[in-house]
Amino acid sequence: MGCPAEVVFGTSFPVSICTHDPDTGALSDADEAPTFRLYSGVSSLTMVGTLALADDDNMDGSYWKEIACTAENGFAVNRYYTIFIFATVDSDTGGISHTFRVKAASDGPGEDEVTLTFTVDGAPVADASVWVTADADGDYRVAGPLETNSLGKATFLLNAGLTYYAWMQKDGCNPIVGEAFTAVAD
Repeated sequence: MGCPAEVVFGTSFPVSICTHDPDTGALSDADEAPTFRLYSGVSSLTMVGTLALADDDNMDGSYWKEIACTAENGFAVNRYYTIFIFATVDSDTGGISHTFRVKAASDGPGEDEVTLTFTVDGAPVADASVWVTADADGDYRVAGPLETNSLGKATFLLNAGLTYYAWMQKDGCNPIVGEAFTAVAD
């Protein structure tokens, strides 16, 4: 079975399996599409579904699915998930599992410096505590907290092209709460 060991939150990842004839070991299409169950923790079911036949003309028994690693699909940063895949070939059912970790976009290679300017009523806010999350609810912090400079700027390591949410807190100032933005490298 193919599944990455780490998945970046906010991206999609492939899951694949090859099915075999239980008597001969030869690659063989399943009796019906293999199913999967995805868990976070021992009994916390996150998602169920089926895999699709990948290339029926050239490869017997090859199935795959691309899964979006998003909060809407039940994923969270810094959690481990286990996917169980079950397939039946010639009326014999078998299964396999794989565990992976969801990481924040800023946890690894491909990080870009992204400078944000924090303002209130058009004026930059200096010395504010600022951070970035992967979700609008603010549950999955991916960068910060940092402090803004005199121009209201702070530079984060994020992946350019992904959508994030900015947060700002400073006494005596209206906070910024989950303002969506698409990261653009400096």
